[in-house]
Amino acid sequence: MRLTTILSVLFTTTGLAYPSTNTTYVGPTKGHLVIIGGNLQNEVIWNRIITLAGGPSAPIVVIPTAGGEPSYDADFPAAVTLRQLGATNVTVLHTYDPDVADTDAFVEPLLSAKGIFFGGGRQWRLVDAYAGTKAEKAFQAVLDRGGVVSGSSAGASIIGACEMVHTVIGFG
Repeated sequence: MRLTTILSVLFTTTGLAYPSTNTTYVGPTKGHLVIIGGNLQNEVIWNRIITLAGGPSAPIVVIPTAGGEPSYDADFPAAVTLRQLGATNVTVLHTYDPDVADTDAFVEPLLSAKGIFFGGGRQWRLVDAYAGTKAEKAFQAVLDRGGVVSGSSAGASIIGACEMVHTVIGFG
């Protein structure tokens, strides 16, 4: 079983490295995903997120929830980095309470967002807070509008998990 998994990852990775004539596409029909393994420190990637969102003035929402801190403010490191690289419309949005995530007031910044960045930590915190809420629908709506959904570490994992469920399995 372990060897099969390793070979599967190897062949999948090799397939990405070497272009083929396979025309099968799995991914969003609109928008962009930027999925980073973790410890994002590369300005090129941060700038790509800003560009895909629509440029420096595009509204970008940072979701730090996976991190597990009691609260977050505008100085969450990902938001600071985006601002340092020229993004001028960055909002940090956080709750652990799914009842809060299911309110119109909470999702307000997401309604005009052109980009989302999910920070690292534990994926289950994101699931516990946002699964089945208006926030989850608003995250998907950013992608459906042609925006960018990005994440690092747990934020990357949750994007991949959701994309698998929505695209491959057929929910959504």
